Amino acid sequence: MKVTSARSYPERFEETPRELTKSLRLSDLIVFGLLFTVPIAPMSMYGYVAGQSSGRVPLVFLLGWCCMACIAYSYWRFSGISNRGGSIYEFVSLGLGEKAGWFASWLILADYLFIPAVLYANSAQLISLWLPDVPSFVWIALFALMNLVLSQRSIRRQLQFGLLFLCVELFALAVFVAAAIYFLSHHPHLAAASSASLVQPMNWAIFAKWVSIGLLVFLGFDGVSTLGNEVPEPRKMIGRATWTAFGLLGALFLLQSILANSVYPNFDNLDPATGFFDLARSISGPWLYWLLACSTIFASGVVNAWAGHTASTRILYNLARDEKLPWSSWLGRLQPATGVPNVAMSIAVLLAFLLATFVSAQTLNVFVSFGALTAFLLLQVALLRHFAMSRRGARLAVRLVDAAVAVLGMAVVITALVSVKPSKQLITYGVVWILVGVAVWILQTADEDEGGV
Repeated sequence: MKVTSARSYPERFEETPRELTKSLRLSDLIVFGLLFTVPIAPMSMYGYVAGQSSGRVPLVFLLGWCCMACIAYSYWRFSGISNRGGSIYEFVSLGLGEKAGWFASWLILADYLFIPAVLYANSAQLISLWLPDVPSFVWIALFALMNLVLSQRSIRRQLQFGLLFLCVELFALAVFVAAAIYFLSHHPHLAAASSASLVQPMNWAIFAKWVSIGLLVFLGFDGVSTLGNEVPEPRKMIGRATWTAFGLLGALFLLQSILANSVYPNFDNLDPATGFFDLARSISGPWLYWLLACSTIFASGVVNAWAGHTASTRILYNLARDEKLPWSSWLGRLQPATGVPNVAMSIAVLLAFLLATFVSAQTLNVFVSFGALTAFLLLQVALLRHFAMSRRGARLAVRLVDAAVAVLGMAVVITALVSVKPSKQLITYGVVWILVGVAVWILQTADEDEGGV
């Protein structure tokens, strides 16, 4: 019996391109990083974070911003030495070897593959508050269909659409900022009251919980590196785009959370799902409520989910390009007309639809948290080994900074991991995801062995 090597493309695919086109600019990467994390993300989670932090949402975001800076630093350092883009797969491979890089990419896939399902489910649930007679799976299917259609365009066309909606998000945010400032100018005593509420005693348990929430709030900017194969100068552009997007997001998160806390310091009666929209209505009426709610739903259910799909398919493409997955010839296939990995994208969208429909959002969130945090932990270990311990000739001061950031980053990620609730589910689902990864690795290794026969 003839054995077909997993390392060879089927002959019928020979006419298809095998490399992504390097058509993106620095501004495209920044837009992608902003879309993946969503500049108005605090609006959808403000009520929840306020309840978890006793109303001190700005401090949670500030802490998360500072802690996540260690991760941003690691992406910046590795992007400056990587000969080809490819996100955490390439970076951890440089620091810890190819097998560790594969494992890190498998872990981050739990984030990139599952986060669109979370966004579909949460957006559908929010719509159901206003349209309870329409089943949630209808909205989930609509979001998935919109992403499937959008993803069949070239990456430049996709980002042009993303830029259009980014402008809508920023417009909605600007309207809220103007309304909040106007409201505070007529109620200056509220700002003083909210400032006083931020200064309260804090113990280690509270700090650890804030670290966990703060880190997870900023998930997404790291996806910039997954587009490294589609820019002409990844060494220069990936790091710059990562830092720029990360800095802008932190500033915007703080701005809207400080204003929200100032205009409505009474967090006790905020709904976890609609708290931000409710406080917006209290200062300017229903029109602001609906502007922010509709912008948030579309930003999460379509644009943010699209960014997650894009990041996951680029990870799958990178692994398939290096023949590190079963059926690499299929997963690495690019659509001739647009140059995008259409097979991998279709699989990712279908998977998100099924997960959002049949799996609880809490379970999906546990997978996302486990995948992102464990992948970041490996990245910090790689930073320590490659830059602080292994590089010869580097200045001592630089190596000390690398070591300090790596150790601090590991401490931050471990703190966040042990604070994720429910912890039993985190361990159980994490072990399940690792075992599935081991099975995939074994299957791929078997394919390679047969291919050599």
